Amino acid sequence: MEANLERSSEGSLRTTRRVSGHDAPVSAREDDDLGRWSVARSIHRVINSAPAGWSTRIGIYGRWGTGKTSVLNFLRQMQEECKNLVVSLSAWNADGSLGVIDLLYESLRDSLTEKNIDAESLGLIKSFVQQLAKVARGAGADRALVTGLNVAAPGVGSSAQALGSLALSSLRISRKDVDELVGVIHKNGFQRVVVFIDDLDRADPRLLPKALLSLRELLDWPDFVFVLSFDKDIVANALGEYSKSYGEAADRFIEKIVDVSFLLPTPSQRQMRQLSSRILAECCSFIPEETRDLICGRMPPNPRTAKLIARTLGSVREVATRHGPDEIDWYALAIQCVLRIVAPRLSLAIEREFLGQDFVVFKSLGTSFLDNDQVNLRIQGLVDSLSPSDSSSEFKSWLTELVGAVREARLHHSDERISYEMGLLTTEPAFTYRELRSLIERWDSDRISQNIAEEIRAASERGHCDVGDAAESLIVMSLKAYSQSLGNLAHSLDTVQYEACLYIAKRTLSFLCYLFDQDTHLHLLGRV
Repeated sequence: MEANLERSSEGSLRTTRRVSGHDAPVSAREDDDLGRWSVARSIHRVINSAPAGWSTRIGIYGRWGTGKTSVLNFLRQMQEECKNLVVSLSAWNADGSLGVIDLLYESLRDSLTEKNIDAESLGLIKSFVQQLAKVARGAGADRALVTGLNVAAPGVGSSAQALGSLALSSLRISRKDVDELVGVIHKNGFQRVVVFIDDLDRADPRLLPKALLSLRELLDWPDFVFVLSFDKDIVANALGEYSKSYGEAADRFIEKIVDVSFLLPTPSQRQMRQLSSRILAECCSFIPEETRDLICGRMPPNPRTAKLIARTLGSVREVATRHGPDEIDWYALAIQCVLRIVAPRLSLAIEREFLGQDFVVFKSLGTSFLDNDQVNLRIQGLVDSLSPSDSSSEFKSWLTELVGAVREARLHHSDERISYEMGLLTTEPAFTYRELRSLIERWDSDRISQNIAEEIRAASERGHCDVGDAAESLIVMSLKAYSQSLGNLAHSLDTVQYEACLYIAKRTLSFLCYLFDQDTHLHLLGRV
């Protein structure tokens, strides 16, 4: 989708594009649920206040999925409005043959070309290409160069590090070529070149130290700003794995590279609720709004994970339309889905030991009695041992509350119902209770087995199964429907309700008897 930039009535820049795509970073300010526009404005002020002729390196620190790329999107809009040339690249795109320095030159050349500047004639570009080829030949490889930072192919090991070291020691750009580049940029109306390097934390950790140093040693160019986006903890761990001396002073090492740093603030509960409300409305409009509001209160604190959950729930949209309004407990399904995604091992243990009516009955029989304190102690032990390895104490506390909410939501649900509802996330049922009721109503008016056979064939297509499985599903669901009707009959509160439940129970029983009649059964088999 293209971005449309226009002026507001006050003369300020705004975007008219709505964000799209499952995990697209935000580009329009109206979609900024996490307050990343203000962070971009702060960085924008730092860039614009730098004295002419300076080179600046800015770090944006934040965990995966917390909006670093959204900050870059906003910053791009602001910088382009100031007539600065913006060059973007992702370290994730660097591979065994394209290191980050190589990728930078290519991105710079492409950006200049897009602005109708003849990049190929510039001495800096020509010099880099020549030196790159020379170093590659010296290493005995055809574009197998590793320059500073790459995602190394399997098995490269120390040879990748050796090539990276060779590249950094061999590539030298003359001041004359740099001055020529800066002069051409100024001549074409640009004040600065702002280079975004995203996803540094997703590159090969063995090459990070040389990569970061290369940005300081090779690219200390006047009127160039480098904005580096990464998870500082991941980079610090990578430095520690590379060398103990780096790891023990990772922060000081990074400070040598980065002039000004910005740590993305953790989204507040209000911001996360706002984000969750928007993405659930976009992906899960089939869930009632009041239920979505409840789900928002149980969404995880990480924006990317929240988006993943919304997409996962949204995948059942088509199946949802096949159910009646009260057939699915969307709140219970959703928060159990949250638990499965954020802590799959913990979810498996909780589902096996502590969910649903069967746990309540099992406990009440005294077969293996645990009082509430013992249950809570056991659950806390599971949270401590089965949470993701990088879980903080705050996240574990949130997980404990989530487990409690899931248990409460599933308190009166059978294992069978829980299994059916969670199964909707991965499979499509041949029959739903709404479809079964409709079939029984039609059969009750005509008693024609051919119609049942046709419905079984249609169900096999809906459920992507063979007709035998669809026929079995019909019988099993009919038995469950009859059992449920008897339960409703037993809990009737008045004569009118009792008569209505009795009618449904009798009709369902008649349908079951018809299915189990030998002649009808054989006839159905022949039809299907």
